[in-house]
This record gives sequence, C-alpha cells and structure tokens, in this order.
Amino acid sequence: MLKLDIQQLPWLLLLTMVTNLWDIPGAQAQIIPDNTLGREASTVTPNVNIQGINSHRIDGGAVRGSSLFHSFQEFNINANQGAYFSNPAGITNILSRITGENASNILGTLGVLGNANLFLMNPNGIIFGPDARLDIGGSFFATTADGILFDNGFEFTASNPQSPTLLTINIPIGLSFRDNPGPIGVNGVGNQRTITSETKLPTGENEPPGLQVPDGQTLGLIGGDLDFNSGVLTADQGQIALGSVGPNSRVGLTQQNSSYLPQYDQVKAFGNIQMNDLSFVTVQGEGGGSIQVFARNLTLTENSEISANTLGSQPGGRIEVQAESITLARGIIRANSGLDQNKTATGTGGNITITAQTLQILDGGFVAAATHSQGNGGNVTIRAAEIDIRGQVTNNRRSGLFTSVLRGSTGNAGNLEIEAQRLRVSNSGSIAAATFGNGNAGNVNVRSTESIEVLDEGAIRSVIARNAVGNGGNVTLETGKLRIANGSFVSATTIGSGNAGNVNITAQDIQVTNTVSPEEVSFRGGILAQINESAQGNAGTITLNTQRLSIQGGAVVSAPLLGAGRGGNIVINAQQIEVSGTRVDGSTPSLLFAGVGDQAVGEGGTLTLNTQDLIIQGGGVVSTNTSGDGRGGVLTVKASQIEVVGRSSDGELSSRLSAASSGPQNAGSLTITTDQLTVRDGADITVSSQGEANAGQLTIRSGTILVDNGQIVAQTQLGSGGEVNLFVSDTLTLTHGATISATTQDGIGGILTLNADNTVTLNGGSQITSSVTGTGTAGTLVLNTNQLQLSDRSGLNVSSLDTGTAGNLLVDATAIQLNRSTLSANTAQGNQGNIGLNARDIRLRDNSAITTDATGEATGGNILIQTDILVALENSDISANAQQGIGGQVMIDANAVFGTAFRPQPTTNSDITATSELGGQSSGIVVLNTDADPDQNFIGFPQEVVDPAALIAKNPCQQGADNEFIATGHGGLPPIPTQEVHLRRVSVGLAQPVAQTITQPPLTAGQRSSANRPIPARGWIRNSQGKVILVSYDPGQTNPRGSGPFLFLCPQAPGASNL
Repeated sequence: MLKLDIQQLPWLLLLTMVTNLWDIPGAQAQIIPDNTLGREASTVTPNVNIQGINSHRIDGGAVRGSSLFHSFQEFNINANQGAYFSNPAGITNILSRITGENASNILGTLGVLGNANLFLMNPNGIIFGPDARLDIGGSFFATTADGILFDNGFEFTASNPQSPTLLTINIPIGLSFRDNPGPIGVNGVGNQRTITSETKLPTGENEPPGLQVPDGQTLGLIGGDLDFNSGVLTADQGQIALGSVGPNSRVGLTQQNSSYLPQYDQVKAFGNIQMNDLSFVTVQGEGGGSIQVFARNLTLTENSEISANTLGSQPGGRIEVQAESITLARGIIRANSGLDQNKTATGTGGNITITAQTLQILDGGFVAAATHSQGNGGNVTIRAAEIDIRGQVTNNRRSGLFTSVLRGSTGNAGNLEIEAQRLRVSNSGSIAAATFGNGNAGNVNVRSTESIEVLDEGAIRSVIARNAVGNGGNVTLETGKLRIANGSFVSATTIGSGNAGNVNITAQDIQVTNTVSPEEVSFRGGILAQINESAQGNAGTITLNTQRLSIQGGAVVSAPLLGAGRGGNIVINAQQIEVSGTRVDGSTPSLLFAGVGDQAVGEGGTLTLNTQDLIIQGGGVVSTNTSGDGRGGVLTVKASQIEVVGRSSDGELSSRLSAASSGPQNAGSLTITTDQLTVRDGADITVSSQGEANAGQLTIRSGTILVDNGQIVAQTQLGSGGEVNLFVSDTLTLTHGATISATTQDGIGGILTLNADNTVTLNGGSQITSSVTGTGTAGTLVLNTNQLQLSDRSGLNVSSLDTGTAGNLLVDATAIQLNRSTLSANTAQGNQGNIGLNARDIRLRDNSAITTDATGEATGGNILIQTDILVALENSDISANAQQGIGGQVMIDANAVFGTAFRPQPTTNSDITATSELGGQSSGIVVLNTDADPDQNFIGFPQEVVDPAALIAKNPCQQGADNEFIATGHGGLPPIPTQEVHLRRVSVGLAQPVAQTITQPPLTAGQRSSANRPIPARGWIRNSQGKVILVSYDPGQTNPRGSGPFLFLCPQAPGASNL
C-alpha cells in the first residue's frame, strides 16, 4: 500500500501543477488582459520582434504618477517567445496583476522596454521554466501576494480588482497575502554547472545566468513555497530576496535607492524554500551585493548554492538567512572575497548571518566565508537552538562552518560566531577558521547553553595549514557540557608558519574520550594547541574552566611543540580532573601534556592544574616531558586531594605525574601543593632526564602523603639531578614496597629532603633511597620528622652500586624506630656514604641495621649518632664494615646504650662494628660517648695492657662526661706498651676544641694524617654550594641533647668535615 508523507503534499501539489501547466500548450501562449482597468486596460500586440525574439508587446495600463498598472486574466509566455512591457517616460514602477484562476507559466523571455522596476503578481502561482530569462533595466519582483500596498492606503489587489485611485500614488510599501499563497517555481539549467572531481564543488566558471537582473538591481521572489530545480538567480552587485510566507501575512517593502528590500516583521507564518539539483542563487561583482532568505523550512541539496562574491575593491554584501529549520544536505552558503580565477580583489568579503531553530549541515554541505585574494574574508554568525553538523563528501570537503584564507591569498579570514542551545559536530563534520595562504586565521567563538558534542572525527579548530603563513585565531567555547569523543578534537594548530591561537573553554563538564580502536579511528582526539612537525611558530595556551574534566580512553589535552618554536601552556581550573585509562588496545595512555616532541626545537610550555581533586589512574599520564631539542616546561599542581593510582589494564603502562627529559635538553620542574597525596598500585611521580640533560626539581607540599606500592622518583643519567623536597605537615607513609628515590648513573644526584611534622612510616619493604649506579655522585638524603618508623624490611639508604660516590643519609627526629628494617649508606667500589642520626630515642629490633658497609675495595662509611637512648635488640647491628677496604667510623653520643656492644666482628647478637676483612689496621674506629652507668653498659678492650684513664680523656672533645674510645684498626693502641705502633696511613690524636671552622673533603681513610686531630662536630650547615657539612660550632646556639642540630663527635678535620 502506498504511504504518503503529509509533509510532502505541498511539494507534490506544486510539481503536479507545474506538470499540468506545461501539458497545456494554449496556456503557455496566453497573455489576456482583463477589463478591471476600464478605458485604461492593457493592450497586447503579438508577434513583435523585440531583441530578435518573437514577442508580445504590452502597452496601455493605468498611469498614476511614476507607477504604471496592468491587469490580466491570464499571463503565460511560451518557450522561445517573449513578452515586453512598454516603459513610458517618467515611469519607474510597472505593476501587473493576474486576476484569473491559473498560475503564470514563464517559459520564455520577460522584459521591459526601459529601466522601470517590474512587479509580476499572481496569487495562484508563478512558474519559471528552464529557458526563462529576464530582459529588464530595473529590479524584478515575482510574488504570489494578493495585493500590493501603497503609502496612501490604496491596495492593488488581484482578488478584489479595482482601478487604481486617481489620487496621487507614490511608492509601494508592502505586499498583502490572503489565504493559501501560491507557490513560485524556478526550473533551470543549474545542473549544467561544472563540478570538480576533487571537492565535488562547482568550479564557478561559465555559470549559466538563469533569471538575472542588471548590475545593482534587486531580484525578488516572494510567495508561498519556493521550489528550485536546477534554478539559477543572478544579481551582480545587486540584491536577491527570497521569501516564503504563509497566509494572512504582510511583507513590507523598504525603498533602497531605486529598488526595494522586503521586511518580514509582520509575517505571521512562513512557508518552505527548497533548492535542489545544483540550483544557484548568486550575487557578485565589484561590491558583491547581498542575499536575503526568509522561510519556515529552507533546504539546499545536491550542491545547490547561495553565494555572494566581491570581485573588486568594494566590500561584499551580506547573506542573511532566517528560518525555523535549515538543512544543507550537500548544500552550500558562502560569501567570498575574490574567486579562484580572480585573485586581484581587495574588497572585504560579505558577512553571513543565519538564524534558525534547527540547523542541519550534512554530507559535505557547508557555510563559508573565505578570501581568495587580497581582501579580508567576512564573518559567519550562526544563531540556532539546535545545530547538527555531520558527514563529508571527500577528505577535502567536510560538512561544516568555515572562515578561511585560501591558497594564493593574502587577506585575513573572518571570525566564526555561533550561539546555540545544543551543538553537535560528528562524522568528520567541522567548524574551522583556517589560513591556507598568507594571512591570519579568524577566531572561533561558540556559546551553547546546554551542550557541545564533537564526535567521531569531528572538529572545532583554528589552523594554519601546510605551506601557509599567518597567525592562527583563538577557539573559545562556552557551554554546559562539552563532550569530545572518538578521534574528534578542539584545537588551535600550526602546520605551516605562524603562531597558533589559544583554546579557551568554559563548561560545567568536559569529557574527552575514545571508545574505538586505532584501526577504526587513527587519531586519538582531544583538545590541542600545538606546533606540528616541520611547522614554525609558538603554540597557544589552553585554558579550561570547568567543574569536572575527564580524559579517558587514550584521548589527550595537549599543547606540544612538535616543530620549531615554543610549546603552549595549559591552565586548568576545575573541581575535579580525571586522567584515566588507555586506548582500547592499550597502545597509548590518556594524556594531559605540555612538552616538546622528538624532532622539535624550542622550549616546552607550562602545565598548571588548580583543582579540588586530581585523579590519574589506569595508565593515565600528566606530564611536561621533553624528548626533542628543547627544555621541558614547568608542571604545577594545586589540589585538595591528588590520587595517582594503578596501571593500564594490561599492566604495561603506569599512571604517572611527571616532568622528564629523554632528549638533550633539561627537564622542567614539578611542584605539587595538596592536602592529601596518594600514589599507589604501581603508579609514580617522576622527574628525570637522560643523557647529559639535567632533571628538574621536584617539590611536594602536602598535609599527608601515602605511597602504597607506588613510586616518587627523581633520576638522571649523566646530568645533574634536581632537588627533591617533600614538606609534609602531618604524616608520610610508604607501604607495600613503595619507593621514594633519587638516583643517578654517571651524573650528580640531587639532594632528597623529606620534612614531616608528625610521622614518617615505612613498612612492607618500602624504601627511601638516594643512589648512584655508575661513576656519578649520589645526592644527600635528609629526613626531618617527629617520629620515624620503619618495619618489615623497609629502609632508608644511600648507596653506590659501582665506582660512584654514595651520598649521605641524615635524619633529625624525636624518635627513630626500626623493626626488621635498615638505615644504610653502602658502597661497592666508590667513595663511602655516611649516616648521621639525631634523635632523642633510637630503637632497633628484629635484625634491623644501621650500616655504612662497603664491598670490594671500597672504604666503609661513617656513622654519627646523637641520642638520649640507643636500644638495639634481637641481632640488630650498627656497622661500618669493609671487605677489601678500610672500615669506617662509628661515633655515638648517647646518654644510654642498651642491648648492643662493640665487637671486633659481627655476631648473632646486636653488634657495633667497624671491621675490614683485611684485619689489623684496616679496621675502622668506634667512638662511644655515654653518660650511662658503666657497670650496666661498659664497652672495654679485650686486653687491659695500659691504663685507659692515663691516655684517654673522659671526653676527647669536651670535658665533663664519661666516654670510651675504641680503636680497632690503624691509629689504635698496641697490645702491650712496649710494642711499636705500626701506622699504615694515619694516627689519631686528641685535641682541645677550637673555634675556627675549616671545610674539608669527605672523610676517607686515604686522607688521614698524623697531623690531623679529632675535633668535635657541634652541628651541620648547608654551604653556598648547597652541600651539607659538619661544623665544630653549634649553629643552633644552645640546644639540649637529642634535639636541634647534630652534635657529632670528633670528625678528623680541625674545623669541619663534609658528610
């Protein structure tokens, strides 16, 4: 059963009427005057040769002032024939009405023998055939109104025909429509236009003129429904007015020069305008002209086009379109300055203004304002509640809204202004301001109160194309919800030469995501401000203001430098930022990035995040990495809560917050300020560099820090490591194998400083380390806290795994508790590391250790401990041992030492040792200074061959306290008084304190001298080079034992010793 769409009825009726009219040969040749004008009736003379055409000449009519009135029963013109109106002197307007019941069928030439304007009014309809043409000197209006209104109140009407009043009639002021205005049809030869194979667009060459008025005049079609089938309208440097109005409406006419422009403010309802099959409505010339279109539904299909082009030095006219619904299904609305075949124009292109409830641009349809020449392009302004842009014809022709500077042009592009409630750009649709020539791109400004969706390779962008020169425009979006998905992007990009524009987005919610595989959509999609490969210029700034930003599925928010110039900055202000997951195949992470690409030359931009909650999970990455020949940018995060969590679903990629360099230039710094920081389940925070580049500085200020099976890492290869500073107002907790580390291979490691006002807790094998793996120098590890608690194989360590110099481990705390854990400064072949501890209470249990042991030929490091109480139980050791090198020094200043004792070799008990496998004088030194009862905790020599009181002061550096001095290697006492002391390198004497401070290199056995006497270290300071050194004075003035600066005993140098 045949189904009929009710909405198609008007078009079906119109086509039926047109077909029926063409099937009546007699109707096509009839021009029959009526008798409504009496003695002033029109007269028709047939078979007059006018302009070589067999024509009807129309004379007579009623003359009123400068107006001439004609009235006809029927008015039709056959193909290859003409009908010409005489133009008496002084007549500027010829007004003709058809009072019969049939539509007029204009298949031939309609003309005026003069320059008067011509009005053709038939309420039943007017149809222009494929060979119809105009031959008039003035403007032309075809209307299916019922009457023409004049300023004296007279109405020249077709339904109630009367003779015009004898009173003076000046100018027409409007058109009056009664019930059911008839349609106007234009059937032409637009389908004969040439189409390019690349873009599927009309070339603009050898265009058929169709219905055309002289330059500067107006061509108006105002009636019921308007239907174009390959129809063509042309008004060079003039105006075209298309209006489809409903019943009981009035259209005003405003005089402009010698013509008129319709006004629709009194129209109650509008009708439909449809342009099909390469229909073409155009104005062009020195000044471009203008086009006005009013309808309820406007549809352009099959490369049908509305265009205004300026080809000279004058500004182009505007295109104004108003309708409830506008559909461009491969249809085109455009305004140009110049054309491809005419690049000498200097005039500014006209503006395009579109107002609608719904705007659909489909299948390669577009609205564009462009410059092909030296003039600037016009602006495009869209106001619609619903905007839907989708599809493409070819890669070179996407559906969209565009302003552009085309190839070979030198003007600047216009701006795109869009206001909507809901905007959707999908399936390769695009909104773009671009330059392909030598000129600046325009700005893109979108305000959509409810939502903006950019989906399935859609785009909103400003771009400087390949080989183009100019600056990009800004992209500004304001909306309730922004969603960018599946290879789509919002961007300001340079592919040629010039600075990219900025991207500014304000939205309640921003979602950037991918849910498809790289095979389906190759591009990751996101928000971009970048300089592409081989391009030159500075990237713009991305500014996002939102309640929530979500980056998922491998999508990106990125401002990279991939060519030559400077990378862009990113500033995000949000309540919540989430960077989560990878592409569905796990190949690439979701990314928030400001950095420098592999082949780039120049500096990276900065990345600044201001948020309540920052969540990085599932392999997501936030970074300012540099891999090219450019310095990395600064990464700054301010948040109430930060969570860096987990790895990608396949476990290959860790969630990461980083500032790194994998190229020859230095990495940027990373600064984090938060109330609560959590790094867990394989995630990491990293500052790093490769090669000779320096790593950036890492600074974290937080109320609490939890690192749970995660990492905070600073590492470098040959360059210098940046300082790592953690300031924690409450607790720092590492658990389940978590790590905080500063490592270097052959460079200089940065100082790792941790300050926690309350507690530092490590358990489950967690580590805080500063190490060197090659020939470099590890940095110092400094920890200041109230409570330091290590358990279950956890540790603080500084180490050298090769020939490099190990760093120093310095801890200042109220209490230090180790349970099956370690504080270590170990070295393999390089210079030793040292440990300095200052705490009221130090307790070691269950095989814990404080060790500066060395392997191979390396020298054992030094251990300096100041405390009130030292307790070491259950085989917990303090050691500065060596294998084939010299043992280190252990110096302990304590009120009491419990559970441990000096021993020449390690045992299964809790030991204090400074041994060497070489034995003898290669063993180190142990110094104990204690106020404890010697009967309870006495450590003596194995042989009492001399009186210790005769040779050793109670305190070798300061009188007034009991002490012991145990020498287990060179520089010690002989077994019997008559033996000669065989000194291999140094001897250690006793000295009184001196006030002066002399800085000297780190303590090593190879630098000992018999002239050096131990002087007490009263504390530590950081010198102008940032190095930590021990000093013989008290930098804290007066401090009780176990608090404030270190009061280490007797380092060798007579003033100070580097740690």
